[in-house]
Amino acid sequence: MKKASEVTALVVSNGLDVSLAAKLSETYKRVLFHVPRDDEFPSLNDAMIGVGIGNIEVVEDMWGGAFDDADLFVFPDLGFPGLQLRLESKGKPVWGARAGEEMEQDRVAMKKHLEKLGLPVGEWKQIKGFEALREYLQSHKNVFIKVSRYRGSWETLYSTDYELVKPELDEAELALSGISEEIEFIVEKKIEDAVEMATDSWTIDGQFPSGTLVGVERKDMAYAGGFMPWEKVPTLLRNLNDALAPTLRNYGYRGFWSPESLLKGKDVYLNDPCTRIPYPPGELYLEFYTNLAEIIWAGSQGELIAPVPIAQVGVQLMLHSDWSNDHWNTFEWPSKYDRNVKLRESCRVGGKMRTIPQDVGIMLPGSVVGWGESLDEAEAMVLEVAESIKATQLGVPLDAFDKLRESLEEAAFYGLKI
Repeated sequence: MKKASEVTALVVSNGLDVSLAAKLSETYKRVLFHVPRDDEFPSLNDAMIGVGIGNIEVVEDMWGGAFDDADLFVFPDLGFPGLQLRLESKGKPVWGARAGEEMEQDRVAMKKHLEKLGLPVGEWKQIKGFEALREYLQSHKNVFIKVSRYRGSWETLYSTDYELVKPELDEAELALSGISEEIEFIVEKKIEDAVEMATDSWTIDGQFPSGTLVGVERKDMAYAGGFMPWEKVPTLLRNLNDALAPTLRNYGYRGFWSPESLLKGKDVYLNDPCTRIPYPPGELYLEFYTNLAEIIWAGSQGELIAPVPIAQVGVQLMLHSDWSNDHWNTFEWPSKYDRNVKLRESCRVGGKMRTIPQDVGIMLPGSVVGWGESLDEAEAMVLEVAESIKATQLGVPLDAFDKLRESLEEAAFYGLKI
């Protein structure tokens, strides 16, 4: 096996993973970066993702010379299971979930699989069409409404009461009017008084690393995690991973794995199996796991190597900007904080870091990451960096760590103590 410093990697990305490619380019000999686009009318915006960042080489075609040169193919996100298997059949090492991504993409099949394994599954119901959904919501409160696969058309919606959520349903039904009665919804009853936690790392054929981040998050706000030897990971989380290990092995899964879990009493419920690099804390990985490039290179060939953490605690704070969704945005910060600021779907033009509008309704152009031997130390690093960043309509949830501490107090009962 080549040394990591001799490797040419090709990162196949949906555009979110620019910072990952840039980080890998610090170790690998070359990093090629490809964002597949099948649009009839390609745009300059799409073509600019990754340009000028680190030592990334943006390529429009992953075949031809790029395919020949690549020693390793990295798939940090969803959407390319068949391509991963094809590349593997041609003898190329691949880092990715392969067909294992259906664990996240097909919610109904996954719930049935969990039931077959004898794992706890919360109350849920499959409902077809908006009319039936509305009828159900009028008599059922405190439920999550989800769909499989098509997150671009439907993000998870929480309904405390039908009348409160009705305006959002009206708007969504209008947008999907042509197929409004064909959509398959998965409605899940909220598991009250549960503690949300996850192991945040990777798996190689159902094997797990000797140590991992274990953390909690506040959605779209912040994450805090502590590094733990695998044998010290909360028992319920280890039990869940162990139960799913044969499934992961059968998929030939070699990639990022972050099973978001709900812990209640003696039970653990798999809330969302994240079969990709998670956001958060994926951007934290880039600095926290100091040998990430080596982990990916070895893992793509079936070898599980131990992670080397930079510190005991890692945190990630999300950046918000409504402006960035529809407009180019320029971000500035002192160069000494370059390792801490991670932008998505971005490029460097004219010496400036700029995010590229994607019009997908997600106003999270990036994040700030930090680390330390304590939560206070890591938080102080992140807040110092965040306060130095300048961009149009930039919002930073500086109070997020107060809320995270509440979650960490609950998680401490199960063994996560930061």
